[in-house]
Amino acid sequence: MRENSAYVFVAPGSATNAAPRTFSDLRTGALAGRDFRSLQEFAVASVVEGGYALADVARVFRIPSWRLDQWVRETGHTPR
Repeated sequence: MRENSAYVFVAPGSATNAAPRTFSDLRTGALAGRDFRSLQEFAVASVVEGGYALADVARVFRIPSWRLDQWVRETGHTPR
């Protein structure tokens, strides 16, 4: 086991998926190197294409989760 802290042990080979905390954290994978016309477009793409949890993206953008949910639904997608 590898040790991450004095209290948390993680088994080798297990994935540690930390929630995104910054815009840079969101710009990985499917969203890497892309430009967006607005922050709203970036937030929606983070949920729809990036696969991030709606609550995590709302926290990064500092918007209410219901607002982001509404934006995602307006694009015809179902929030995750």
